[in-house]
Amino acid sequence: MKKIISLCCTTALLTASLFASTTSAYRDNFYKAVNQEWLSSHTIKEDEGEVSNFSLVSDRILEQSRQLIKKIRSQKERTQDEQNLLNLYDSYLDMDQRNALGIKPIEGILKKIDQIKNSQDLARLFVLFRDRSIPTPIHIGMTEDRKDASRYIISIGEGGTSLLKKHYELKDEEAKKQMRTLKHLYHKLLTLAGYDNVDKRVENTIAVEHALAKVQWTQLQNRDPQNTYNITPYNTIKKTVDNLDLDAMLKVQHIPTTGTFTVAQPSYLKALNGLLTSIDIEQWKDYTRVICLASKAGELTPAFENAFMDRALELGVVAKIPSAEKRAIGLVQGMGMLFGKLYVKHFFDEQSKEKINQIVQTIQASYQEVIKNSKRLSPATKEAALQKIYHMLFNVAYPKRWIDYSKLKFRADDLVGNSNQYEKFELLRAVKKLDKKVDREEWGMPPQVINAFYDPSKNKFVLLAAILQNPFFDANGSEAVNYGGIGFIVGHEMGHCFDDQGSQFDYHGNMKNWWTPKDHAAFDVLKKKLIKQADAYEVLPGKFANGKLEIGEIIADLSGAEIALATYMKTEEAQKMPRKEALQAFFKQIAKTWRSKALPQIEQMQLDSDPHPANEYRSNGTIRNMDAFYEAFDIKKGDKMWLDPEERVKVW
Repeated sequence: MKKIISLCCTTALLTASLFASTTSAYRDNFYKAVNQEWLSSHTIKEDEGEVSNFSLVSDRILEQSRQLIKKIRSQKERTQDEQNLLNLYDSYLDMDQRNALGIKPIEGILKKIDQIKNSQDLARLFVLFRDRSIPTPIHIGMTEDRKDASRYIISIGEGGTSLLKKHYELKDEEAKKQMRTLKHLYHKLLTLAGYDNVDKRVENTIAVEHALAKVQWTQLQNRDPQNTYNITPYNTIKKTVDNLDLDAMLKVQHIPTTGTFTVAQPSYLKALNGLLTSIDIEQWKDYTRVICLASKAGELTPAFENAFMDRALELGVVAKIPSAEKRAIGLVQGMGMLFGKLYVKHFFDEQSKEKINQIVQTIQASYQEVIKNSKRLSPATKEAALQKIYHMLFNVAYPKRWIDYSKLKFRADDLVGNSNQYEKFELLRAVKKLDKKVDREEWGMPPQVINAFYDPSKNKFVLLAAILQNPFFDANGSEAVNYGGIGFIVGHEMGHCFDDQGSQFDYHGNMKNWWTPKDHAAFDVLKKKLIKQADAYEVLPGKFANGKLEIGEIIADLSGAEIALATYMKTEEAQKMPRKEALQAFFKQIAKTWRSKALPQIEQMQLDSDPHPANEYRSNGTIRNMDAFYEAFDIKKGDKMWLDPEERVKVW
């Protein structure tokens, strides 16, 4: 009996000590305390730079895709879509055929480059590039009209560079590393293609890219949808870039010159036109050779593709090159709705739709409630905000209508032809939209992507099938798990209609101000406080978050967390639990949702260009603003998780 009592006492003391230790850890770094065991037990795969909930689901989908390909191969009868995907997979892995062809698939283009004598010849080459889906310094595509969301228009933007603008301009260690590895890549590509004087050709290429980057806008300039919406008569655009054969570039893409055009960066077009004649033609020739080789490397011999893998190794974003089979599966997965239809058919659990639709509806209802009760918004702004939520379209799991790919005829021995076929099919499909009204039901992303997104021009929220699984969502799981996971994500995406970009669009999807000046000023104060908070977060030693770049996601995170919590606390599960216990369960799930481990170089790349905050900040940076978090874990002044009440931000 004494031994039993002693054991019980010891256990009680250990439990109390552990609880105190854990509680203290929650107050220091909530994200790390909640995920301590997970972070310790999970390792980053050598051929991946990060392990997270997203990568674990990705691995699951990879294995499902592998099994699907095996199943298709074993079938005596196959649909056209199944045969196309199998042929694409086989054409990628037919290394004998790819090695035998060498650079023959692009030999004709490279000969055209050799024949260039002047800027007129260069202009004709860019027409050929557009026809072969090779990037050019000018990007042409289709988009919704931001001020008339019912129609499509033609967009003209910048292109032609391989690095971020700042990596061409800065001289810090990261910029040097990016530039050094890029030069090594270009050197390998030119050498494999049989060119001489490679060092000089690489320098010529970098010189052109540097000149292009210098006249392009920054990421922050591009964030404002007002800046990048510039309706311009076609003849004006044509005169601005008269050193390009814009008529021919449009014709080869089947784009009419009679449509409505918007220019993303007007100053860039003017500057580009000058560069087409001021940069030495030999530099342009080397630049176009490299761009051609780089864009088609994945379809040429494995050595060309491995040059890109070698750069990834040199950058430190992976420790091992992914297997050819894994890359082949990735290619199949990348076939948009062609693969998406089969993924949904074989792997999506239809029974989960009822539960997820319920979560979406309750989140929507909570948004309506908090907007109605908002003391910050004026009646006019409230009404406009309510209209956005009321008229928002919800697309869950997969589209109502699938794209007909029956015209595609992939071959098992023609990787280049398969790629060209698919690219031209998608281009023509996009161009055909120009004479039609915008279809709000059309999806801009296939269901096999682990994602959710909000489209302000359609005032539409899309929740893709791939994210509707553990650990983000469990139809049989607790309400805390679902509202702290997928509920947070749903609230986040709906919150984008009120972030610094989405708030500029009305419920029709038109870019139109619906805020009173007073409400807008109050929103700016909120935004600046959140930017200040983010700027103080150290992502890597001596390197801090970029609040101005990440503010849209930060607002959506906080908005989503507030709404998901309010919705969860109304559930029967939460109502039956002690309030503190319910709050703790919810906040812990938020931390679990964003758990991840990444190589420093991956974190650096995300810091440089990703508008999403670091995962730790998506947890800690969000919940520090919520009074309920302090209540749940007894956070006190002096604790590292503490944020003074006057510094906390409430979106609603």
